[in-house]
Amino acid sequence: MVAAQADCDIAEAFNRLKIRAAALGQTLDETALDVLDRVIRFNK
Repeated sequence: MVAAQADCDIAEAFNRLKIRAAALGQTLDETALDVLDRVIRFNK
C-alpha cells in the first residue's frame, strides 16, 4: 500500500515506513497496521 500511495518501489516504501514508525515512536507493526487501517497515508 505504501508503494502504491507514494508511487515508489518496495525498498523505498519499506524505508519510508520505518522512518515514519520511528518518527511516531511506534513499532513497525503498529505503523503498518495504521497504513492498512488508512490512519496513515503516504501521498505522492
